[in-house]
Amino acid sequence: MKFRLDIDCDNAAFSDGENNAGREVARILALASLQISSEYGEAGQSFPLFDSNGNRVGEARFEEA
Repeated sequence: MKFRLDIDCDNAAFSDGENNAGREVARILALASLQISSEYGEAGQSFPLFDSNGNRVGEARFEEA
């Protein structure tokens, strides 16, 4: 099984202020971590990722190897 995570960092949530892209990605990863540990973990499962403005910016998914 593989785990894939894609985040598009091309919107305002990632560009407001110094190192905001890093903080926003870290925030998204922290929330994804909580979802993975409590709800997901089987091949074929996926869930959307959202920025702090509520925009869908990516997806995390488990895939067959």
